[in-house]
Amino acid sequence: MSGTVHANYTINSLKVSLLNSSKTKSEYFLSIDYSNLSSEELALLKNMKLLIRKQNDEILIDSNLADKNKHSLGVYSMGKGDTFTIEVSLPKDIDNDFSRLFAKIMWRFSYDVLESYDDTNPYTWDLKFDLSITVFVLSAIGFLVVLFLGKKETENIENKKTK
Repeated sequence: MSGTVHANYTINSLKVSLLNSSKTKSEYFLSIDYSNLSSEELALLKNMKLLIRKQNDEILIDSNLADKNKHSLGVYSMGKGDTFTIEVSLPKDIDNDFSRLFAKIMWRFSYDVLESYDDTNPYTWDLKFDLSITVFVLSAIGFLVVLFLGKKETENIENKKTK
């Protein structure tokens, strides 16, 4: 975590990488939760800015730490992801009360599955044919080849007999 001082705020930032290693397309979220806060602590949270941006500087979340909403970090397919910079801006005149308050904040990362993965019906992946259809077609071709070769062999035997 790195920190910088700006006018009335100290900005602490952290880089976080997200990678969808599941077999599904999913949407990822960040939510902040807390409980049993005094009115002073809640007021302090409202003065702390939360900014999350992607590597390309696209801002995903521009809020404060008192915001309990579920914020989307994006939709990612299998094997895809992104790196985010999470910035928390603290009032410059903050005292040690923040350290006790920060311990009460829960950062929750979650996801929702958007497309399910069904491995009960395997695919060949190259032509998008169902495996059973592919096996049937190959078997039918094999059967036709055997019939053709059998007919050709029968013709060769008959030609040898007639000669």
